Amino acid sequence: MKKKLFILFALSLIIISCKTVKPIDTGKTSKITLKKLIKKTNNHNFSAKNYSSRFEVEFKNQNQNFSGRGKIKILKDSLIWGSLNFMGIPAAKFLITPEKIQFYNKVDQTYYDGDFQAVYELTGTKLSFEDLQNLLFANPIIPLRETKYHLQNKTSKYLLLAKTLQNKIPEINIIPKYKVGKFVIKPGKEQKLTVNYPYFFKVKNQIVPSEIIIYTKGTRNDLFLKIKFKNPQINQKQTYPFKIPENYNKL
Repeated sequence: MKKKLFILFALSLIIISCKTVKPIDTGKTSKITLKKLIKKTNNHNFSAKNYSSRFEVEFKNQNQNFSGRGKIKILKDSLIWGSLNFMGIPAAKFLITPEKIQFYNKVDQTYYDGDFQAVYELTGTKLSFEDLQNLLFANPIIPLRETKYHLQNKTSKYLLLAKTLQNKIPEINIIPKYKVGKFVIKPGKEQKLTVNYPYFFKVKNQIVPSEIIIYTKGTRNDLFLKIKFKNPQINQKQTYPFKIPENYNKL
């Protein structure tokens, strides 16, 4: 499997709670100022020590169409670890830290050990480890500022629209539970990356996505990715075993 495919999984995976839970009703909006909305949204950023979940994934692009399963573990602000299975067979592991991305593929005995340039090549968007972590937890990936957005109060969401065309994140939806419900990045005139969170879990005092949908437009190979999470755990003892096997070929 190609390098970019594994990085795509790494972009899209997240963890959730300590037992299987049902998606919550996100409710309806109420009248609020933009300043207060920003404060409440920041106060609802993911704050637990760690997070893990099993997942099911569906992937499509111009050349591939498949589904798989796996497990993801996150140590907040430090690492994102994952394993992937296809047709019940262990296929790969990956490890993302603030410094680099690593993975190895058991099927064709290859590995990748490199920087975040690979994320840019895949999505057309420059994303750091912090950006990816915020994306996975449905936190704002940039600081929200009153000077940059207009607020429109809809029934089921708070809609933030950029004040200028130069803003690379022209649209952010905030659900009434004060988490990001959707955002759009436009890194170039013809390019667009959309991340949508249609459902959420409430786990202890944390609200996290139960499903993430990512798709791109205007890149060299537009993609669609859907991740559904289950059997979540939060603040549990975790290990992160990862070692690239000897004799694997570097990509």
